[in-house]
Amino acid sequence: MNRVIEIFKEICAVPHGSGNMEKIAEYCIAFGKKCGLDVYLDDAKNVIIKKSGTRGFENAQPVILQGHMDMVCQKEDGVEIDFEKEGITPVIEGDFMKAKGTTLGADNGIAVAMILAV
Repeated sequence: MNRVIEIFKEICAVPHGSGNMEKIAEYCIAFGKKCGLDVYLDDAKNVIIKKSGTRGFENAQPVILQGHMDMVCQKEDGVEIDFEKEGITPVIEGDFMKAKGTTLGADNGIAVAMILAV
């Protein structure tokens, strides 16, 4: 689980509001390439990362893991942030993670982190 949280924190640092997903797509593409995986961006701007089956499962049916990369950008009154250019700041308090003055974007940001961790 620690690796998932590390990746999620990296995702939080990348601006990825709805309609502004170029940088998060670039992050996911770079992540996949760094892992030596087949990566491409389709015409609809979906990032597809392919990983071969583990030993003994090379010919098994594929498993598809999917999550959306964008987040709803909301902030508390008085918080200065440019969601087009800035990531958010996650804060861990006890067993909970939240964002400093903004939405966390965990509704599917954590799914993307889990997928990349796999």
